[in-house]
Amino acid sequence: TQHNFVLDDALDALRETADTDIAATKVSDTATKRLECFNLNQAQNESEAEGRAAKRRKLELDKEKLQGGDLTPLNDLDANFYNQLLECPGIVDWLFAEPSAKQSLYDFLVMRNKASQWYAEPAKRYFKDRLSHLLEVGQIEGDAVSSWVSLEIEKLREAVYGFPDAGGQMPPLFRTFADPDTGQDEECAVVQCHQSGSARNDTVVIELDD
Repeated sequence: TQHNFVLDDALDALRETADTDIAATKVSDTATKRLECFNLNQAQNESEAEGRAAKRRKLELDKEKLQGGDLTPLNDLDANFYNQLLECPGIVDWLFAEPSAKQSLYDFLVMRNKASQWYAEPAKRYFKDRLSHLLEVGQIEGDAVSSWVSLEIEKLREAVYGFPDAGGQMPPLFRTFADPDTGQDEECAVVQCHQSGSARNDTVVIELDD
């Protein structure tokens, strides 16, 4: 409690000096610093909570847009890929023929962005390869696109959200796209970690075994 903090601060100050005026000043300074730290932490926690709430609202709004036939959320996630997919009749047919298609492609791109943030270059190379393949498949017909996206999302969910085979290691799905010349991508991954029940977000550098 606040009372215990003040008492402990007073005892610490009196151990350092017998002058009660100096001790009182030390206690006051310590209390001021503690209050400043508390206020800063409170502001940070509130800001992070607002940020998470804003992301949830964005996801809900995007879902409503997609259900209404609006493809803007796809363009917002990747304008370059969006422009390319419009040239693929198979993808366009699939997007408007299958009710869940727009949300499925949106979920794929969201997972792509998260994995690229967590696993850096190997994940980016993986998705560059997969999106190129999707654009090729998209030249054929909608059923092929539907099967491709469903399978890819299943693989991604297992790789990104599934329990890792070895703690601290990049998913094998992305490890195969590590730099073949230096191997540096396999040695180290920067992962954004969120602690359950806490507003803290820590950037952790994880060393990966061979």
